[in-house]
Amino acid sequence: MFSRRAVWWMIFAGVFERHPGLKLVITETPGNWYPPTATELDTLHAFYDSKRDEPLNKALLDQVPRRPSEYMANNVYFGASFASPYEVEQARLHGLEWSWPLRIACAWRCRAAQIDARVRRGDIWAADWSGYDLVYVFQRPESMARAADKAMRELRAGSWLASLEFAVPGVAPTHRLECADGRPLWLYRAPFGPRR
Repeated sequence: MFSRRAVWWMIFAGVFERHPGLKLVITETPGNWYPPTATELDTLHAFYDSKRDEPLNKALLDQVPRRPSEYMANNVYFGASFASPYEVEQARLHGLEWSWPLRIACAWRCRAAQIDARVRRGDIWAADWSGYDLVYVFQRPESMARAADKAMRELRAGSWLASLEFAVPGVAPTHRLECADGRPLWLYRAPFGPRR
């Protein structure tokens, strides 16, 4: 609880607005506080914005012009070192596959590996990505630009787009990891800028 107070103070003091490259890292804490804190701070910011004409509110909004969740997405990192049982129970895996045979194979493989995942038939381009914290796409190089455009429109601040092997053209990744077999895993944290 005490370590996350720095997030509120640094956002509302305008620290991240004045120093956009500054990163705050909070470790050795569970991570269940992050999403509700982003929502709470955005709600508070929206309240002040709705009463912008009042002098103190205007002063605050001048030093914090963006939603707090945007600062959190760009400047705040945390190491959820000790995932609580509640956090583990809340994790959900959802799979979406257009091909019926592949959908059945994926669902069977998850069950065989004792992975609690829901795999359904569907179109990733028609699905709404806004409710997910991580969207992991298995695409071809030519469809990565389309995936990035959809992610930019739909993923909320702090969510991730991940791609095995294929980078998003014209967008700098947040991280690039190497799998055990040498293939790259490209990670992009929302919001990420428009493609060049």
